[in-house]
Formats: sequence, structure tokens, C-alpha cells
Amino acid sequence: MHNWIWLVFVSALALQASAQTPIDPTRPNGYAAPAAASDGTANAPLRLTLIRLGQKPLAVINGRSLHVGESIAGQRVTAIQPGRVLLAGEQGQRVLSLVSRKTTTPYSNSSIKRPPKL
Repeated sequence: MHNWIWLVFVSALALQASAQTPIDPTRPNGYAAPAAASDGTANAPLRLTLIRLGQKPLAVINGRSLHVGESIAGQRVTAIQPGRVLLAGEQGQRVLSLVSRKTTTPYSNSSIKRPPKL
């Protein structure tokens, strides 16, 4: 009987500890994390990492694939061009440039190089 009571007590402590949010010991006293936006990008700087040109151009900004007309962090993609993306928002127009100048274009049937058959 004594072991059973001890087991219930330890289980109750474990449940109470798991219900609390863990505290970061390196966080300064009184620190409050900034509120996250619904798309998770309002506080993050916008970083353009990939552009794919073609009939439906695509840009990857902060890990999100975007086409012309879609929005990120309150800014709408207005154009996707080689090496850069144009955005428009309340603060006006903004240009994001690729860190490296690699731009991909979808393959056309005539440009595909197939290895020779063995």
C-alpha cells in the first residue's frame, strides 16, 4: 500500500512538471518574446534564396514558395525577374536581390541532355 501511494505522488509531480512551460535559463529577467505574425515572418528580415523563371515564375523568400500576387510579411510580390524580386507594401516598393546570382529556368524538351543508352 505504501508503494502505491508513493507511485501516485511521483506521478502527480511528473504531470504537474510536464504541464508547465519550460523556462530558458539564459533568458534575461522580464524578457517577453515578440508576437509572431500569422505567417511567422513579420519580425524576420526577408531573405530571397531562389528564383525559378518560366511561365509561372517562383521565388523562395524566408523558406516560402511565392508566385506573383502572393504576400509575405504584409508585402505583395509584384514581379519576379532574373536575380531579383519586387515587393510592394505599405512602406512602398522594395527590391530583394539574390545573395548568389543563381537563377534556374525549367528545362525545355530540346535542351535536355540525356546520357547515351548503353
